[in-house]
Amino acid sequence: MTTKTPPNRRGIYFKVGAQLEARDSLKNWYQANMEKIEYEDQKVLIHYCQWSHRYDEWFGWTSPYLRPLERTQLRREGLQDNRPGPDNRPRPTPVFRVNEKVLACWVDCRYYLTKVLEVKRDASYTVKFFDGVVKTFKPTKVKPYKLENVKARERDITQTEQSNGKDEAKVNGKAESDKSKKGSSDLAGERGKERKKRVGKMKRRKR
Repeated sequence: MTTKTPPNRRGIYFKVGAQLEARDSLKNWYQANMEKIEYEDQKVLIHYCQWSHRYDEWFGWTSPYLRPLERTQLRREGLQDNRPGPDNRPRPTPVFRVNEKVLACWVDCRYYLTKVLEVKRDASYTVKFFDGVVKTFKPTKVKPYKLENVKARERDITQTEQSNGKDEAKVNGKAESDKSKKGSSDLAGERGKERKKRVGKMKRRKR
């Protein structure tokens, strides 16, 4: 008789004592532990933490009412998150150290210079921007600080400013040209009026 194998569900590990979250009949999610595993019936006995065992429930392996324990909950309780990442690969080890300068991706999708204040257990980083803002980022949103990157960014800013300067010069030049044309037109109009006045005076004298 072959033993049935639990499904491979991301973040959920089928072993006695494993932590996860489960939803009760009132549709509330609670932190829970696996108390027992029935391989033949493909189900697990779930115990809700801080609740009596009389509320323990059986859930199928594929039940949508089971989900991984949130990492924020683990951090709040000071627990070590030793679960592997996607595809059962080991979690990434921190690359940067405290007080190290790094580039962090802001909400505008641009990278700005920051300093690492804390390295989290899930390899995320709490950084401080040089304007005083403190924020936590996933490893994918943090990259090494390199002088080349900063120079390239300054070069882009310079090019943008130069382009804006050229556009402004074009607008100002057009405005000056329009103003000059208008001035010439006004001058021609004044000359035409003077000429008409002179002709009128000459006609009156002849009479």
